[in-house]
Amino acid sequence: MTTRHGHKTHWHNIKNEFGTNRDPGWLPPSIRQKVDHHNQIIGRYQDALPLRTRTNIEIARFDMQKIRNPEIKDIQYQLGRMYEYENIKAYILAKYDYKCAICKKVFGSKRKDGTVVKMRMHHRDYVSNGATDNPDSYIPVCECCHSAEEHDKGGKLDKIMEANKNNIRGMRDMTFMNILRRRIWNTFPNASYTYGNITNADRKWLGLPKTHANDAVAIAMHDHIQKTGSHEVVDVPYTTVYKQVRKKKRHFMR
Repeated sequence: MTTRHGHKTHWHNIKNEFGTNRDPGWLPPSIRQKVDHHNQIIGRYQDALPLRTRTNIEIARFDMQKIRNPEIKDIQYQLGRMYEYENIKAYILAKYDYKCAICKKVFGSKRKDGTVVKMRMHHRDYVSNGATDNPDSYIPVCECCHSAEEHDKGGKLDKIMEANKNNIRGMRDMTFMNILRRRIWNTFPNASYTYGNITNADRKWLGLPKTHANDAVAIAMHDHIQKTGSHEVVDVPYTTVYKQVRKKKRHFMR
């Protein structure tokens, strides 16, 4: 027992713990909803089809670090691209050689009018459109280039945002597929699994054009092709598409 500021205080030795109170396999609600939706669709098909029907599922696995850097190997997977950098700001500065991405002026240098070039961290797109704190989402710009005029329609920063609209989602879809793959395995342990490259080869062997329906035929016939080598199948004339629609919206509820 010690006395601190006139009050008696009890000090307890507390063991450091690096675990979590969350249950094993916990997922954020938004991702959990998507995983449950996929499992429900597969389960509905199994309920509607005869018991002896075999379930074939195509899954995906992405090496996201390899996608970012095709040359990565060995220990580089553990070090990461921000290894030995203090924070994101230090990494971005080094990546752009301490220069403004727009006017190329060196940060910290003096302009002709005597002002110092100051850095601003700028998102390639608005956070409301999906921009994150991923290092690839930032560029360094000086305080002069980071102006309202450059943000307006036709400005240099606006053009950068327009050019990056197609890359807003980044690696989100790939991350979700890596999560979904493991959950589907656990939910349907008796199913047969294949990958996209195998489906592509099977579809070409069957002589079918590229469509979602024909991919499904190739997935369903994978085991049959492996056993018999048969490729007697015709093109699928129609496709059934499922679209999830919310029954209620929160802002309509009172």
